[in-house]
Amino acid sequence: MKRPATPQSTFDKVAPYYDFMNSFLSFGIDRRWRRKVAYLLSDIQQGYVLDIATGTGAVAISVAKHLPQVKIIGCDINQSMLEIAQNRIHKNKLQERVKLEKVNGEKLPYEDNYFEAVTIAFAIDDMDDRDGCAKEMFRVLKPGAKLVLLELSMPEKGFAKSAYQKYLKVFPLIRKLVKKANYNHVQKEILKYQGQKNIEELLEKTGFIDYSFQKLTAGIATLHSVQKPT
Repeated sequence: MKRPATPQSTFDKVAPYYDFMNSFLSFGIDRRWRRKVAYLLSDIQQGYVLDIATGTGAVAISVAKHLPQVKIIGCDINQSMLEIAQNRIHKNKLQERVKLEKVNGEKLPYEDNYFEAVTIAFAIDDMDDRDGCAKEMFRVLKPGAKLVLLELSMPEKGFAKSAYQKYLKVFPLIRKLVKKANYNHVQKEILKYQGQKNIEELLEKTGFIDYSFQKLTAGIATLHSVQKPT
């Protein structure tokens, strides 16, 4: 059983605070996480990268800055998030290379074997059909191309796990700061995290190969990487 998906109505409410919340959850290290996503794509020399569930465009912008020769399509189903992402793209003067589209990650309108890479951050378990999303990501990737998936997670043992569980208990205070938006749902998602193996199994049964993962910041995030067979 996958963790509960965050309702789109929640994203509508928290869109103005989304980046703040990611920084809060990561102790301010989320920018470094996104740079790690971009670094995993360093071998790409041209073409298009797709960022699914782009949200406020943070990963798309990070990839664009690291790979100046590449163009990025950031897609999301939430209009409130896309509006904030568009403002950020203009502020970073990346509108010539980062294009935003309102697209459901489970039903991608793109051609087969089109993208040099696909990224998705903090979103796979917010899909109504995450198996369908994984299959769509596989379909649109070129043979040999890479999928990089970044997810919040829970440290698996010891002091780090105990400390992070206590840290998450301050969510009621944060809820007041963000005008009572139901961001407590994210707390429940993290506490019900099923582990790295759950993501690995999803990706491998979809057909991806060469799975690897990296724990970030004592395990409060995990970076997963796989490849579409050639």
